[in-house]
Amino acid sequence: MNRPMRRRDRLATEEEAIEMLKEGVYGTLSVCGNNNIPYGIPLNYAYADGVIYFHCAKAGYKSDIMKENNNVCFSVVTKADVLADMFSSDFKSAVVFGKAYLVEDADERQHGFETILYKYCSDYIPSGMEHIKKAGPAALIYKIVPEEITGKLRRIN
Repeated sequence: MNRPMRRRDRLATEEEAIEMLKEGVYGTLSVCGNNNIPYGIPLNYAYADGVIYFHCAKAGYKSDIMKENNNVCFSVVTKADVLADMFSSDFKSAVVFGKAYLVEDADERQHGFETILYKYCSDYIPSGMEHIKKAGPAALIYKIVPEEITGKLRRIN
């Protein structure tokens, strides 16, 4: 799907890239919008069971776009330290190419919400479950099914 990385010495293993997806705080979802104009939006997400879950409002540009074209790119940066004296940076990033699907199965939808809850609000599970019960019906859960996962990092010696 993608062309080979130019700096092969910075290519992360797929396992390293998956770890980056697990530890990232937010990622950027990129889609191809109206009139073929790119659209990228940062969002909270959770990686579990080989997919990326995220939620959004029932009405909005992001959902409208993905109904028309579910090809997506999702990127995460987990480290970005400037090494000024080396004119470089110490970094870790992962990129996922795949397809986004609206989760309609009630059990998987609940699982998606819970996966996000456990990632971001692990100290508030009981009240978070109540929040999902109240606010969940107003939101959508999507999952990104990866077709390709790559990672890039600088290995400092």
